[in-house]
Amino acid sequence: MGNYDDAIAYEKESCGCTYNPGRETEIGDESVNWTIKNTTKENKEYLKSLPKRIEFEFEGVKFLLVHGSPLNDLLEYVKPNTPVERLKEIAESVEADIIINGHTHITMIKKVFNKMIFNTGSVGRPKDNDYRTGYLIIDIEKAVLSFEFIRLDYNVKKTCEKISEVNLPAELSTVLALGNTFKMAKPKENLNFKI
Repeated sequence: MGNYDDAIAYEKESCGCTYNPGRETEIGDESVNWTIKNTTKENKEYLKSLPKRIEFEFEGVKFLLVHGSPLNDLLEYVKPNTPVERLKEIAESVEADIIINGHTHITMIKKVFNKMIFNTGSVGRPKDNDYRTGYLIIDIEKAVLSFEFIRLDYNVKKTCEKISEVNLPAELSTVLALGNTFKMAKPKENLNFKI
């Protein structure tokens, strides 16, 4: 379960993200509110059923999957520039050999105390200047770990047009097209455009 899953499932006013104050927060909240109104009860129940963490062992290697971090399942940002001291706290907090998280939408690999911390990137809204959808494949064979970050093209133009068609803020389309967020300012007038 990610923070957006949680916000939609439980109809929260905000996703709990640490947006820049101002327009970015307004847009995030508008997106959450629109999604709450346009998500069926059945889908909300499904989102509620998602686990906040998944633990399993494969080929003797212990895995932990979590959206934020083992210390804050939904909301902690573990970024490439997260201080080493915090990474040590995260690594020491669990028995897992490999911790896989998301939330930042930025791919990452860190090795701390013989443990690996991966960020998978994002299928839906990358924040690493590459608009393409992304995911991670990890393989372990005969005690040898290999991994690959995969990026796939998708029709971002069509997605942006759909955002415009339902009258969500144009900034949401811009973020998708850029593959990153940007400093958002309050528009001087309503923008209505198609890509």
